[in-house]
Amino acid sequence: MVNLDIPIVILRLFLNSKNDDEIHQVLKQTDDFKVFIAEELKSHFLPIIDEYLPGDTYKDFLKVKEAGEKVCIKTMETDDMITEIILLVEEEQDLIAISIKGEFNANDILIYMDAIDNSSAIDINH
Repeated sequence: MVNLDIPIVILRLFLNSKNDDEIHQVLKQTDDFKVFIAEELKSHFLPIIDEYLPGDTYKDFLKVKEAGEKVCIKTMETDDMITEIILLVEEEQDLIAISIKGEFNANDILIYMDAIDNSSAIDINH
């Protein structure tokens, strides 16, 4: 099990984007970035995470199921801003959760997900 609180200044080094200006602007809006990895412990931690992410507070932004892997992006919103993005990746026995806090819009989520996906340094699939 790994739980990391990654400083934004360090996070900049690990994100790759087609448009660096876009990701730098989104990072300026970011207050907190945390990563939680539970290898071989998905069945233990998934019910706990579900309890802390109630549906009336965290809305599903995107769900994808592919080849035994499930990816879900949840958001917490206030007024017209997204204040927290939760990325959950469920594999056979593993669970990865990323929490990103700040002030975002829907396009910012797509910029973040693209930068994480394009990054060779952050491999959410191990």
